[in-house]
Amino acid sequence: MISSEGNWKFNFRRVLTYAEAQEYAVLITAIGDVPPTRDSMEDTRRWKLHPSGVFSVKTLYSQLVAEHGVNNFPSHFIWQQAIPPKICFLMWCLVHGKLNTIDLLQRKGMNLHNDCDLCCGGEETQDHLFLHCKIAYKIWCNLTPSTCWTWVLPGSMLALAESWHTTQFSEDGNYI
Repeated sequence: MISSEGNWKFNFRRVLTYAEAQEYAVLITAIGDVPPTRDSMEDTRRWKLHPSGVFSVKTLYSQLVAEHGVNNFPSHFIWQQAIPPKICFLMWCLVHGKLNTIDLLQRKGMNLHNDCDLCCGGEETQDHLFLHCKIAYKIWCNLTPSTCWTWVLPGSMLALAESWHTTQFSEDGNYI
C-alpha cells in the first residue's frame, strides 16, 4: 500500500461512490497523510508494543495496566506459559465475570430457565459451575492433596485467583 516514492498507493478498480469517498477521507484522516517509512522487513502486520513486532497477550496486558491501571489483578494465576492459551482465556473470563452462563444471559435479556445441568441443585452461575456445584467440589477434592489440607472454597473465582498464589508451597506442591 506504499509506493516506491513513499506515498499511499490505493489502486481502486472502479470510481468510488460519494459515500465511499467520504469513508476514504475518514481513513486517510485516521492513518495520516504520510505513510510510515519502509524498512527492509517484509510487509506484514506488526505489533508496536513489542520490539519484535509480534503480538503477545503480555504486552497488551502491560499496556492496558499502564493506561488504565488494574489493581492487584491475579495475573500469576491466569497467564501461565505451561497452560494452553484457551484455558488461560477461560480463566480470564471467569475472573472478570464474563463467562456466558445462564445468569449472565438472563441479565442480558434472554428468558431462560436457570438450573445447573450438572447437579440440578442450584442456579447456573460461573461460581456455582466452577466452585460450588457438587460435581465441581468432587473435582477440587481430587485435585488438592488429600493429606494435611483443610480448604474452604472461596466465594468467587476472583477470590480463588487472589488467594491461590502463595509462597507456602514448594515447587512440587507440598506445604513447606
